[in-house]
Amino acid sequence: MIAEARTALSSLLEGAGFRVFEYVPPNITPPMAVMFPTSEWIAPGENYGEYRIGFNVRIFAQALTNENATAAIDEYVESLLEYVDAAPGFYMAGLTAPEMYTENASTFLGVEAIVYQITRQ
Repeated sequence: MIAEARTALSSLLEGAGFRVFEYVPPNITPPMAVMFPTSEWIAPGENYGEYRIGFNVRIFAQALTNENATAAIDEYVESLLEYVDAAPGFYMAGLTAPEMYTENASTFLGVEAIVYQITRQ
């Protein structure tokens, strides 16, 4: 159940045009997404036998000029929304405003989404 949800989300993100990691890699090369469990990772679903599995998805834009990075983030968010909305069983619970993230001594503009999948065991 958990591995299948992780694989399904990873495939969804790859379809949206991102390189996907389950950890922060040593070299960040946007467009990329890093996915990790939400604080409430697994919870009961609305129906008997269903579970809601949640992942934070951090999207990174190129370390370019502010104008270009902002335009790229807008494009990446639109792609993410399109793919999540079209995928059965997935929904987005929230999305942060763009902010600067420092990873591996480099700074990138990014956003973080909370994406859930409803699944059965």
